[in-house]
This record gives sequence, C-alpha cells and structure tokens, in this order.
Amino acid sequence: MFNRVQPKKQQQIEEKQQRKIPETLVETVSEPMQKYDVRFSIPGSPNETGRLIAIDCEMVQCEDQYGNPCQKLARLSVVNYNGYVVLNQLYRPQLKIVNFLTRISGITYPLIKDAPIYDAEQKQKIIDLFKDKTIVGHSLKGDFEALELDITLYQIRDISTIQFLKNEGKTQSLKKLVFQNLGQNIQFGQHDSAIDARSALFIYRKFRNEINYEYKKLSAEQNIKKFKNKKKNQKNAEKKKLKKVKIEEPQ
Repeated sequence: MFNRVQPKKQQQIEEKQQRKIPETLVETVSEPMQKYDVRFSIPGSPNETGRLIAIDCEMVQCEDQYGNPCQKLARLSVVNYNGYVVLNQLYRPQLKIVNFLTRISGITYPLIKDAPIYDAEQKQKIIDLFKDKTIVGHSLKGDFEALELDITLYQIRDISTIQFLKNEGKTQSLKKLVFQNLGQNIQFGQHDSAIDARSALFIYRKFRNEINYEYKKLSAEQNIKKFKNKKKNQKNAEKKKLKKVKIEEPQ
C-alpha cells in the first residue's frame, strides 16, 4: 500500500518548493551606468542617504602595543545612491603611525594632524549612519576591519566577491573592474576614496539584479548552514545529557 500525502502537507511542500531560489535569473535588468563619469555624482537627491550607500576607506600603517604592524582608518568616504558625497571624514588612529602610505592613500601628517581621533564616539556616528543601510563597496572586509565594525551579510554588497565579475575565479582590482565595466580609468597614483566609492556604486547599479541575486543565494546558503549547525549542536547536547544521566544512575 502506498502512503498518501495529506492535502495540507502537500500544500506545505509545494509552497516550500516555490520559495526555493531558482537556478537562473528570471529577468536581468541593468542600468547603463557607463554613460556617467565616476568623478561626478548623477542627477538626483544630493542630501538623502536613502537605504543604500557606497563606501571606501583609506588606511595608514600603524604598530600595536606589541610592535606588530596593522592598518588603521585615516579616511572614510560615503556616497549616496546618486553618488553625492554625504561623508568625507579624516581620522587620526589611536596607535602610532609608522607609514602614511601616501603614494596610495594620499594621507600625510599635515592632512590628519587636526583630525578627530577614531574613538568610540566617532565609531558610534558611523554605526548610526550605517544602520539599516545596504552598503556597497569593493573588498569591504578590509574597510570594515579598519572601521572596527561587524556588519551582517544582508547589509553587504561587495562587488569583489561576485563570481561573474572575477577573472577565472580570481578577485579583480577596482581599477580593472571600472575599466572593463564602465570604460573609464581611475586610480592614477593616489586613490580618491570618494571616486572609488562612486565607482563601486556605479558597477553595482549596472548589475544590480545579478548582484542582489548572488547575495540572496549566499544568504540562503548561510541560513541553511546555521540551521544544520544548530541541529548538530542540539544533538550533541542531547548526547551529553544522556551520557551524564547514565553515569549518575545508581549501580
């Protein structure tokens, strides 16, 4: 005799299958962002941050209390959805600076000598700015480490991690991505963090649907992994509990 699936259960199974992420995109929509110059914002609101921002950081080389090298925040640039700069702030690290990395960062001692120290107060301002925002950028892991922030996956849109923007599986520099996808050249010598943030934003907007799709898949995979780990931990806890009960049972 065959087991019959109850109508209610069958409906639940069908609904679950419908919620599964499709193997391919149903529709691909991209904006022709290559017609805009990454050096400038595009028509739109200059002030409102909205729900999406793009960021880029410049760092300097420091030494921690044990003499180990580390990179710390020296500048943070934030642009809104239309590329307008909503924050372009210099900071002084709390640690000793051993190299300003001026050739790339453009940071010099005179530039940051009067800048605020990046402390808990400055950090909280950035946390407030980032709250409930989707954050676009390139190689954001390094930026978040410099900012000393732990940002959840659902907020992140890092174009350096997108598979179709890689070269044979290898991450490409922002400079190469901008040339390939926007037909423009950036980063001649010292970097401009506002232009770099805007460049990442324009690439994101050009491939918005594809990038959001990849992050949707990644988020789903992460949730499945968390669920499996939770189940595994529960089973281990139950085994330990049973083992403890057996040991405590009188002989």
